[in-house]
Amino acid sequence: MAKIDFKKKVEQYENKVTNIVLRKAEEPIFITFNFSFLTDNSSYNLHCDSCTHDHRHHLIERLLNLSNKDLVSLTAKTNKNWELEKLKKDDFGRNDKIKNLKISSKFESSKRSDLAGDGYWIFRLCPNNNPFESRIIGKMIDDIFYVMFIDYNHELYAKRK
Repeated sequence: MAKIDFKKKVEQYENKVTNIVLRKAEEPIFITFNFSFLTDNSSYNLHCDSCTHDHRHHLIERLLNLSNKDLVSLTAKTNKNWELEKLKKDDFGRNDKIKNLKISSKFESSKRSDLAGDGYWIFRLCPNNNPFESRIIGKMIDDIFYVMFIDYNHELYAKRK
């Protein structure tokens, strides 16, 4: 029986995994947005009555802006107005609506749910809340931001101090 060269197998595999190759080359990693698991709840998705053409325009502009920043600068605890903010499950109060919302069953029943953890990542649609104080709420695994909810009126959780 031939001996398996596990090191060779791992190296062959790593050449196909973009993030591993980029990290080894010390290249910056950029965020990717995935809308596959956006809620079916019409109050918090793109079919919401509150979702205007202007909201959609700001969303595309914001995604472009965030996509041009490397992941380290986006997730560092710097400025929650411009970057990503992490909220742990324990950070939500008893009256926060987000605690009662269900995320996509396709996401929940997949391995992604374990990898993403209990908390949420959030970014503001308009960094200065003008003209909209909307928030995009999702889960992150490595460099992929899975959009779960679009909180048009900032009503899913209480404002933080």
